[in-house]
Amino acid sequence: MRYNSYTLYLSEMGLEPGGIDEYTLGFAKALDSMGKLNLLFGDLLESEVSLSKSEWFNTYYKRNLGLKRGDKNFLGRKFNSAIYETKLWRFYYRMLKQTKKSNSFLIICSISNNSTRIIKLCEFLKIKYAIVFHGLDLLTKNELPQKSFEYSIRKSSLLIFNSQATQKLFHSIYDEVRKQEYIHYPGIDLKSIDKTLFIPIEELGKEFDLDLKSKILVVTIARLVKRKGVEIAINELAPLIKKNPNLIYLIAGIGPELESLKRVTGEFKLQKNVHFLGRISDAQKFSLLKHSHIFVMPNHSLSGKDFEGFGISFIEASYLENVVVGGKSGGAVEAIKDGVSGIVIDFESNSYQDEFRTYFSDLINNSSQIETISKTGRKYIIENFDTGSLAKKFNDFMAHVEINQQ
Repeated sequence: MRYNSYTLYLSEMGLEPGGIDEYTLGFAKALDSMGKLNLLFGDLLESEVSLSKSEWFNTYYKRNLGLKRGDKNFLGRKFNSAIYETKLWRFYYRMLKQTKKSNSFLIICSISNNSTRIIKLCEFLKIKYAIVFHGLDLLTKNELPQKSFEYSIRKSSLLIFNSQATQKLFHSIYDEVRKQEYIHYPGIDLKSIDKTLFIPIEELGKEFDLDLKSKILVVTIARLVKRKGVEIAINELAPLIKKNPNLIYLIAGIGPELESLKRVTGEFKLQKNVHFLGRISDAQKFSLLKHSHIFVMPNHSLSGKDFEGFGISFIEASYLENVVVGGKSGGAVEAIKDGVSGIVIDFESNSYQDEFRTYFSDLINNSSQIETISKTGRKYIIENFDTGSLAKKFNDFMAHVEINQQ
């Protein structure tokens, strides 16, 4: 069956900006530019979305628990919650009826508590849907009961994975599941990045209260959690910084590891060379990557307890001509073309320290090597990770595949 368009659902957007939000919004915008987006909808929007075809439940109604009249007593609170639930179900029903009327294929961009409600309505309305998996969700089940998670998979018509690594992880857990499958990589909007008004290096330095001119700039832009490996980067860069005081390591992002990372920086007495920028704007992010030389994120799986589904920061950095250094774990090995756009290192092996320091030393002492790798890396991204090209490939796939109702 040929579908006229696609409808994307994501429960929450903007609470923790990062991979899933960027994946969903990038996918939606690329489909929209092709005239193939019916709607992006969800429950909770906490940031601006520059997309006209989007609807969010919290723009119509907010529960504001504890603030509504009657919330101070048990019965009043139950009554107000019942009103909220009724309005939410009606919102879902309206969105899905419109989806069906438009002959639009539904893509659930991340399983959540509320997506299970969507799935029940899909059964009732006989709407086919796909589920997107990002990697870590397969380990945590997004805190859903096992039965609810497996039910969502069983009733789906298509499984979409953000990388081959995520697909492999899925089959290591659900080996018996047989579905239509597709790998849709996270991409970046190359034209949009090219239109960015990049902040000059002197001005960018002033915004961060740093002197960045004529420095060797190493950058990490990530949520500061253990699997991103920022502590490894600090540990391994420490001796290189001692030998190369012109090397500056800039860490952008927030997260539970922030204070611990600051302590490690203090222990190495690296405060003059290692700087924490906190949450930064898109303009600052792309300007930083435009001026930096090396992007590092030593992602690792914490002995199988965590998972990096892809790593969109790697491809942003490569496109803006950084040499990228990442971990031989999860989808990072697909985001980084080893030996072409940078290097992937097994940060859970016994030899990673020598490999990391040797590679960095070679780069620092050979600026022409940085230039060569940055050019080939950018070419790799242009050929493989443009959101428009990825969306077109997905649409071509959907035009030729038979999607079965379960």
